[in-house]
Amino acid sequence: MTLSTSTEFVLSNIGIAAPGPLDTKTGLLLSPPNLPGWDEVDLVNPLSSAFDLPVFLENDANAAALGEALNGAGRHSSSVYYVTVSTGIGGVLSI
Repeated sequence: MTLSTSTEFVLSNIGIAAPGPLDTKTGLLLSPPNLPGWDEVDLVNPLSSAFDLPVFLENDANAAALGEALNGAGRHSSSVYYVTVSTGIGGVLSI
């Protein structure tokens, strides 16, 4: 893969938000019910090798909650409770 030579930003890390269950330590998508056949799929290592950058995997609800807490509706609050209802139900309390 080729990285853009854009001067707008420097890519230093890659983050992946994916539905669970997943293993954030090994970078494996374990067996998400909404992605049939994606059993123990390694998302982190192929991207890390292709881009020669650190790649991090996080649960999609956790990543969305962190985004809201840091940059969204909760950015001026000391704590944020985030609930998502989609293919599953998730909740995160960020303090």
